[in-house]
Parts: sequence; structure tokens; C-alpha cells
Amino acid sequence: MKAFDAGAVDYLTKPFYAEEILARVKIHLTLRTLQRNLQTQNAQLQQEIAERVRAEDALKHRNANFGN
Repeated sequence: MKAFDAGAVDYLTKPFYAEEILARVKIHLTLRTLQRNLQTQNAQLQQEIAERVRAEDALKHRNANFGN
């Protein structure tokens, strides 16, 4: 529990088994890849939201000026 409290997300016990180590490394590499993909997608979505807000504001401004 001390390791988890310190921030660990996994652990291996002795004796080590190569198959277990390889499986855990593969899982953590996959998780990291998925995490990076999610971060990239979130950044793209935030950029798209900002662009849509700017476009909406420009449209509102144009419509307000058109009515005058």
C-alpha cells in the first residue's frame, strides 16, 4: 500500500517471471499510447471549439451590423 500511496500504479513480486514482466510492460506501453492519443484528441477538440466560438462571434457581429 505504501507504493500505491507514493504514486505507483503497478508492481511486480519476486521471483520475477519474464512473461509477466513483458505482459505488464506491454500493457503500460499501450496505456501510455492511448493516453497520448486522448490528449491529442482533446487538444484538437478544444481548438475546434475555439474556432467555432470565433466563427459564431463573427457571425453575430456581422448580423448585428447588417441590421443597422
